[in-house]
Amino acid sequence: CGATAVVNGINGAIVGALIGGVMALGESTQVQWPDARTRARHIGIRIGSTGAQFASFLAAYTGIRCTCTLVRRKDDVVNSGIAAAIVSGVPAMRTGNPSFVFMTAFTSAALMMAIESMSSASRSSSSSSSGGGGSFVY
Repeated sequence: CGATAVVNGINGAIVGALIGGVMALGESTQVQWPDARTRARHIGIRIGSTGAQFASFLAAYTGIRCTCTLVRRKDDVVNSGIAAAIVSGVPAMRTGNPSFVFMTAFTSAALMMAIESMSSASRSSSSSSSGGGGSFVY
């Protein structure tokens, strides 16, 4: 679980940095900057912070999902829902609003379970049509 979480965290950092860079470039054209150095600093901070957010989310999600698979001894959409609820619900606790925490966790879990369900259906139909019966491992 740890190695998979680290790999997904690194992948998340790369994707997050790319998305942060695009967002920062778009934002930086809408602001009058005092100089190029300040603009570059803003872009660098945005790239780093978005990369770190993606990395931490994906590493935590993967680690929790993998741990759920080991504890429950099942690899199903419920693990994805549990992981999504925890990863989104814990940061939402900072608001101090229990209904917001619940709705955030519930919505994230439902969305992740739906995505995982569609992904599983797609994998099973492609493996049955290609004749391969391999399993997907996280």
